Amino acid sequence: MGYPILVRGLLMPSKPKAIREIFSHKYVKDNGDIVDIMVEQVEKNEQYPEGVKYSLNYISNGKSILRYDNHAGHPHHKHIGDKRKPYEFKDEWQLMSDFEEDLRKLGRQTW
Repeated sequence: MGYPILVRGLLMPSKPKAIREIFSHKYVKDNGDIVDIMVEQVEKNEQYPEGVKYSLNYISNGKSILRYDNHAGHPHHKHIGDKRKPYEFKDEWQLMSDFEEDLRKLGRQTW
């Protein structure tokens, strides 16, 4: 990992080295909703102890309806509308399953 970088006045760790893409997909549905998913394996470090970096986002009318992510400086979490909730990460397969299940609960579908 490189030197820390300054982001909006905060000292953040540099971007971890990506090892491989696990899954990446962006899909615009017929109704204009967007499903944007990125899961990648990265070097394990204190920010990404599992060696997985991810962002799964469902956008409708320009607003994020559901988002799971673990960006640097924040533990695993999900956003449902404007509310942020902790998320217990197990592995990338469970992550995808949990995202789809939450979408179903919200009356949405990924595909």
